Amino acid sequence: MPATAGPLLEQLRREADAAVAECTARASAEAERIRESAAAQRERRRATTVAAREQALAREREAARARAAQSTVQAVLTARAAFLDRVFEAAERRLEALAGAPDLAARLAPLIAEALPFLRADDTRVRCRPALRDAVGRALAAAGRGDAPVESDDSVPAGAVLEDAARTVRVDATLTARLQRMRAALAIDAVRAVEGTTP
Repeated sequence: MPATAGPLLEQLRREADAAVAECTARASAEAERIRESAAAQRERRRATTVAAREQALAREREAARARAAQSTVQAVLTARAAFLDRVFEAAERRLEALAGAPDLAARLAPLIAEALPFLRADDTRVRCRPALRDAVGRALAAAGRGDAPVESDDSVPAGAVLEDAARTVRVDATLTARLQRMRAALAIDAVRAVEGTTP
């Protein structure tokens, strides 16, 4: 090999080493970029999965809270309904006990007076328990309709039932019927009183 070839070979070797070093550096940088990109993708996937799971858990918690709230409301409403049933059953028993009250005629007078306008004066029939005929008769007289015939009927609760001869118009003037008509308003007052929310 000529002596002049030595420096050229040395130059080529240096250039080759530099090229190899540059390729190695680029490959290392690319490998690092790939590793970082993969790590970033894994982190994004992990974050997305965690976020999706957290959202699913939040929905499950909200659904559980809604179910619990609905169950609680249902239980409260059921308890209120049972309580009101007991209250009105007791009230009906007490109203029935008024059948023997000495002031029954005075108690029935407003109910009968409210019922009479729905019937013609010449076509009014009244039914009540035999034991209440006197009290109902006095209540009719107080309303100016003492001439209305009163029939005995053991099935009528405390009070009277007024109807026309054909029984096409019927007005229930019993204490129990009055209680039932007022039940919605009385139920609200009863619940408010029990819950301490009376305005």
